[in-house]
Formats: sequence, structure tokens, C-alpha cells
Amino acid sequence: MTTDTYSGPTALCAHSLDLMATGSLEDFERAFHPQAVNREAATEPPATRQPGPAGLYATAQWLRAAFSGLRFEIHEAAAHDDLVVFHVTMSGRHTGDFVTYQPDTTAVDAVMPPTGKAFAITQTHWFRTRDGMITEHWANRDDLAMATAPRGTRQAACPEALSLIGAAIFRQVVAHRWSEGLGDEAKEAFRAALRGLRAIPELVELHASDDAGHFAGNFDYVAVLDFADFAAARRYVEQPLHQSFIEHHARTCLAERVVVQHDWGTGSVVGFHHVKIPVSDVRRSRDWYGQVFGFLQEIEFVEDGVIAGVALRHPETTLRVALRRGPQRSRAMAGFDLAALAVSTLADLQTVAHRAAALGAGHGPITHGHHGWTCDIADPDGILVRLYTHERHT
Repeated sequence: MTTDTYSGPTALCAHSLDLMATGSLEDFERAFHPQAVNREAATEPPATRQPGPAGLYATAQWLRAAFSGLRFEIHEAAAHDDLVVFHVTMSGRHTGDFVTYQPDTTAVDAVMPPTGKAFAITQTHWFRTRDGMITEHWANRDDLAMATAPRGTRQAACPEALSLIGAAIFRQVVAHRWSEGLGDEAKEAFRAALRGLRAIPELVELHASDDAGHFAGNFDYVAVLDFADFAAARRYVEQPLHQSFIEHHARTCLAERVVVQHDWGTGSVVGFHHVKIPVSDVRRSRDWYGQVFGFLQEIEFVEDGVIAGVALRHPETTLRVALRRGPQRSRAMAGFDLAALAVSTLADLQTVAHRAAALGAGHGPITHGHHGWTCDIADPDGILVRLYTHERHT
């Protein structure tokens, strides 16, 4: 993890995750307030429950005793006043006994023997700071999954973040109207704070945008939020980060809002979670899918010190693509159109094709499909990604 990306309290809290893997007691004393509280210590060893740096350092020793090669990769960060939140992946290898305790007792609750397997699991970590030191920490995490996650897999830190298949989705659509005279800086702060709510684990998906401006009188800004169910949405509302967003942005920036809520996908599949593509060189293909289609890396999978795969996510849609090292499979699938990506119009298809050509990626001709226009673009292994327009030519 690189803390140079951040500044102020955010950089301090990011550094504290590095300390969990490699820091000394002296390092912890420089980062944590003498009365710092770790609210996750109830089921950790008794030594972790003492306040201040010593308690947090005891947590680090507990983790290191069970997991080697600890690493925390930050995917998203949000901060407001004294609160900092990270959405991270914790990874390592289970090489020692992982011992948990009955809450606030010395009685052992479970001992999970080492599996020798690598793991990667998503978590959220919450911090409060004061005078340049961390005063409080809590987290959403799954200790059992850390000890039992299969090698090279990503486990979610809470049930809401698991695959959307086979469950109802609770959707909330919120239309916002800006307060009279609200400045551009305040509007952008509102947008950024709303995007930061993605760090709340109960929120499965969030999409937001300004109104397109085609009709006078429309609301100014819309957000679409998906949750596993209504109960998850209620828990989301009570999260400190959401409460801070309401107090410091919604109440000061909005003149009016309208909310519509509904269930969908009950008992049925609700879309593809991701498409996995074999590649011969993970880094090369990761960069290519990012440059041509705009995908961003979400997760990295490392096995025996070698990058074995990545999970990519498109920042403006729900699209996820996984790239997995498999040279033989990638050679066998060269020339096959493994996945078809949708674009809205013929003009959008031409834009993507021209961008691919400018980057040196070959593509086939734009042709008529059954309903819309199509075009094939070959990835670095020759596997075809087909673009298909929603706009119809008939």
C-alpha cells in the first residue's frame, strides 16, 4: 500500500494498516493516542483490550502469529472531519493457529489450525483522529473467512457484499434539487461525499449523475442505491459515514429530494456478477482493458509471490471482469468472441473502436448485427471482445 496518495489524517490511518503488518511498538506509539480504543478487541486476546498503542500492537502480534505476508490494499477512502474510512483487501497466508475468544473473557472460543493457504478478504476499517493521532478504530470484517478462505479467492466482509445472484435486491432512487444559489464547490463536495458512501459495506452498488438537462423543471441530481434487502438499507442509514453525509452535505446543499424504493430480482438471477478471461500476461492485459475500455483494478490475486489474476471494475457501470493467468487457455480461445460489451449508440461504438486503434489495438469492421451494430476488438492474447450497440439499425 502506498500512503503517499493520501495526506493528513487519511495518510495517518493508511499508515496504521501498514503498521499492523510490520510496525514496532514504538511505531504504534507514534500513531495511536495513549487512550486509543480498538472496538474490535472483544474477541481478540485479552492483551488487545488495553487502551492505547500497547493494545493495538497486541492486535498486530495476534494477526502476525496466524498470518504471514500480511498486506492491506486500499481500494477506496473517505474522510470527513475526524472520521476516516477505508474499503480494503487484507491478504496473506494462514501459517499459524488463529485463536478467537468469547467476548470480553479469557475463554478461548475457537482455534483454527493453519491451512497453509493464501487468502484475500475485503474489509472496511473506520478511524477517528485527534491532534495527529488515532483515537478510535472499528471494522467490518469476517475473522472466520480469513482463516478458511480458499487460495486466490476474495471473500466479502459481510453477506450484503456477496454475489447478487438468487436474492432480492432492494433499490432506492433519490432525486435531489440543489438549494437556491448553491455554488459549484459545494455541489462537487456533495458529489464526492456521496461517492464516498461506497465504503459502507451494506451498499452493494451506487450510481449517481447530474440531470441531463433535456427538460426544464427536472431535479438536478439522481442517485441509485442497491442493497441486499430493506434491513441492510436501514443499517446503512445508521452508519456514521452516512450520518456525517446527511449532516454536512444533504442538509446544507438540498432544497428538496424525492425517494422511490422497490424490490427487484426476487428469487431470480439479477445479472452477471463478472466474466473471467484467461490471459498469458496479467499485467499486460490489465493495462490493456484499462486503456481501451476504462476498467480499473479492484483486487489483485498473488500466489507464491506471482500475480495470478486481477478483478477489474468499470467505474461508471456495474461491469466486472476478472483476468486469470492461463496461457494455454488463452491460446485455445484466441479468435473466439468470449464476451460482448454493450454500448449505447453507433457513435459510441465508433468512439471506442477509434480509441482502440489509437492505442494500437486491432479491431474488425463495424457490421450489422441482428439488431444493432457490432465490432470485434482483439485483446493482447487474440481473444475477441465484441461491442454491440443498444441502438438498432432496423
